[in-house]
Amino acid sequence: MVVKSSRRGSQPGERRGGRAKGTQNKSTADVKAMALIHTEAAMKELARLAVEAESEPARVTAIKELLDRAYGRPGQAVDIDARFAGSMHTVIEMFGVRPSDTRSD
Repeated sequence: MVVKSSRRGSQPGERRGGRAKGTQNKSTADVKAMALIHTEAAMKELARLAVEAESEPARVTAIKELLDRAYGRPGQAVDIDARFAGSMHTVIEMFGVRPSDTRSD
């Protein structure tokens, strides 16, 4: 017996069709694959520019890019108006840290 619903569309929270969550579309995956081919050469060029570029702004930019890739970008300070602070909450996410690195004993 087939039960026919008069409701159309998906239920709240229900996904129908499309890519699985987190899956890149084909063109994004292709561009990333092409970029990965040049990663080593690009890093070597950034390192060369950090030392040999004639322009100081070019050297500083190359150094910044190298450090961002090695250590991640620095955090950004955000000013919060106290009138809205009561309706906000803090979420702390740790990436690339093993559980053993977080112990305080």
